[in-house]
Amino acid sequence: VFACSPLEADFRLLARGDLAMQFVHRRSRAEELARRGVFVGQEGDKQLTQQPAVRVAVIGSERSGKSALVARLRGHTPSALYDPTTAVQSHVISFRSSVQSGGGSTSAARRTQVQLLEVPRGEGAGHAASRVPPEVARDAVYASSAALVLACDPQDVASVAYAEEELARCAPGALVALAGTKRDAWPPPEAASLREALDGCALRGDERRGAGEETRTVVLEISAGDMFGLKGIHAFLTVPVEQHAQRTAEAEAAAAVGRARQARQQLAAHAAAIYVPPAARAAAARQQQQHQQQQ
Repeated sequence: VFACSPLEADFRLLARGDLAMQFVHRRSRAEELARRGVFVGQEGDKQLTQQPAVRVAVIGSERSGKSALVARLRGHTPSALYDPTTAVQSHVISFRSSVQSGGGSTSAARRTQVQLLEVPRGEGAGHAASRVPPEVARDAVYASSAALVLACDPQDVASVAYAEEELARCAPGALVALAGTKRDAWPPPEAASLREALDGCALRGDERRGAGEETRTVVLEISAGDMFGLKGIHAFLTVPVEQHAQRTAEAEAAAAVGRARQARQQLAAHAAAIYVPPAARAAAARQQQQHQQQQ
């Protein structure tokens, strides 16, 4: 069944009992947008006209729990069936953050549009000829994201190694969280060693990317199955959201200062046009008197 939609461009395999149905979507328009760093998801043209305020990338190897984490952040229940991510997937969520007022006694909820980009592993990320090359998509994501979430299954050595490599590729000042996924499946006797593996991965990756004290990777433990640790992800996402709010407020303040300066200049010009100094008024009066005398 061919559904020719340029916005939902993906290969989806849906199973209904023993019947498998494959839906193939065109990718021409989404491919061109992705090359320019614009990723379109299931929300369609709305994302093209209303660019989200904050972009957050969720990165990880195969079976690292990226899709389950994104599903929870979108308010959905993760699917029990494994559906591998083969191309960059875009989702927009309305993120709610509580901001303290000036005195700190009250708080007001503010919602911000956050774009979640689910980025697959580079190797094998494009089995279709029409897909965007993985390196092109990942470079665009890294360059345009306000924060990065590295999903890592500490029980999988390859997942930890991939997370370290991707962390080393991040900019020194990038805001990064290393999320140890599938926390509910950690064997209790091995929990301590798995935490040490996450800490070591973050430490080695920060050293390789040259992260400073204030930009060190945040290590989290999460489980999309029972929603363990999702408050930590929420707190992490609050940082780029509030940074965007600060930049917006500063831009609005600067614009207000510019408008006030322009208003003062207009007032001065208007006053100069209608105001006549006393000396000029006296000179004009003498000229009028002389003119009358001459007449």
